[in-house]
Amino acid sequence: MSEPVSRWLADLRIRHTFLVVGRFGGSAGVRIEPEGAAAFHYCQHGPCVIEPSGHPPVRLASGDFLFMRDGLARSVWQADGPRRSRPVPLRSLIPSVVRDAAVTFSIEPANLTVLGGAFCIDSPEARMFIAALPPVFCVRRGAAYTSRLAAIVDELIAEATTTTPGASAVVARLAEVAVLIAVRSYATTDGHGSPLLEAARDPRLGRALATIHDEPARPWTVARLGRVAGMSRSGFAAAFTDSVGEAPAAYLARVRMARAERLLLEQDLALPQVAEAVGYASTAAFSVAFKRVRGIPPSEIRKQRAA
Repeated sequence: MSEPVSRWLADLRIRHTFLVVGRFGGSAGVRIEPEGAAAFHYCQHGPCVIEPSGHPPVRLASGDFLFMRDGLARSVWQADGPRRSRPVPLRSLIPSVVRDAAVTFSIEPANLTVLGGAFCIDSPEARMFIAALPPVFCVRRGAAYTSRLAAIVDELIAEATTTTPGASAVVARLAEVAVLIAVRSYATTDGHGSPLLEAARDPRLGRALATIHDEPARPWTVARLGRVAGMSRSGFAAAFTDSVGEAPAAYLARVRMARAERLLLEQDLALPQVAEAVGYASTAAFSVAFKRVRGIPPSEIRKQRAA
């Protein structure tokens, strides 16, 4: 596993997990509206077909895991057999969802069990990594590093559907582990369609990416990053831009602002200290750069923390 991928996975923490366990089958289908958050489905008893909006249908067998970085609108059906003219809206089946717990519904004949989850990604740097993944990808049962995924999800469903003391804390952690295992499997064994992952696997570009994330505050230039990668300035700039999809300076700026956002949210540092921690001697220059990259001034991030 490349060093940048290891770092991104280490930063991948989720919060505010909302789970739905659906038991249905026959001709019934369920329609789920966009959640505005990352989402996943796990087919406990299948097979089923998930139809994300704007993407080809994905057939899931028992033990398969589907990840959607943007929580797309989608329909879920039993894989084979006739269908009703329209799927049933999920909102009509469940009154509400509860954080770090599961709500359940059943439509007879209930021969299909599918877990659905929506969650927020805590770390701004991890969100950069997730944004670089394909909008929809599937991790099949038996894929690398997934030998314990079924047992973890089974326990997750059991905890989420009981009133055992402390269940919500267990649910939150098990959901994070399940997502982490699936994303790790995809990132380390597949990753096709993600320019950032493919760049991270390149020994030279991977060194440069790891260095940017490890030491974003250093006064990096394209020439210095090129030397880290063992390449000429022009060769590195061209290879990085072609592989990652943006110039080294633009990527560095995004990493710095993600790190700054994390500091603003998690630590009681004054703005000049945050600026210095991400490589800016001037608070004014940092604020301008932050707003250019993130679209809002640093003060708005602090307000979010206080809310």
